[in-house]
Amino acid sequence: MSTSGISRYRKVGCALLAAVLFTMLVASSASAQLLFRVPVDSPGIPAYARVERPFVFHSGEWAAIVFYRDPNCVPDSFNLLDFFDIPAAFGCPLTVSGFEIWENLPGVDLAPRQVVSSGLAVPVWFVRWSALQTALVDDVLTISELKLLSPLKGIATTFHEVTHPFGGPSKVPHLTIAASGVLPDGRTFNYEFNNVVPAVANVLNVRITFR
Repeated sequence: MSTSGISRYRKVGCALLAAVLFTMLVASSASAQLLFRVPVDSPGIPAYARVERPFVFHSGEWAAIVFYRDPNCVPDSFNLLDFFDIPAAFGCPLTVSGFEIWENLPGVDLAPRQVVSSGLAVPVWFVRWSALQTALVDDVLTISELKLLSPLKGIATTFHEVTHPFGGPSKVPHLTIAASGVLPDGRTFNYEFNNVVPAVANVLNVRITFR
């Protein structure tokens, strides 16, 4: 083969290789999920605490409220039952870190496929379920009202939460919480929540113990 023939052969080969690599890259990008570290790449959940309608995070005797952001930063005018407070919640310090997995960029999808959160000093407040039920009758719960219920203000020294949020691409919403830590009186606590569909949770999915 002549020198010019070899040159043309190499050019064709390089072009084919480039086309194959480009095709592989496009296919990989199309199927790849997006991972955002919290708080490095993402500001985290736009909520202060895990307080939702209906409130299912209780054992029948005690209710548990996890604060994803500093409780001292929660606006007194905000109804915690509304859960999201965009963009105001982003201005409060996070108590957790972790990562989010998205199928598409935020804005294209309403929510991530999965969120994993953890922390070493996460506020978890416990209130009597009977007292909280009464406070929820008017469908409003502010941070001031919550404080009036004399909560046990625990600090989870071990906290792990995994959720597949409603509104995201996950076909089956799922939430699990595992937390343990200390109470103001020196006792320790364990809090576990596990349910595939939180809206139909029952007390068997919640475990709260003090020692």
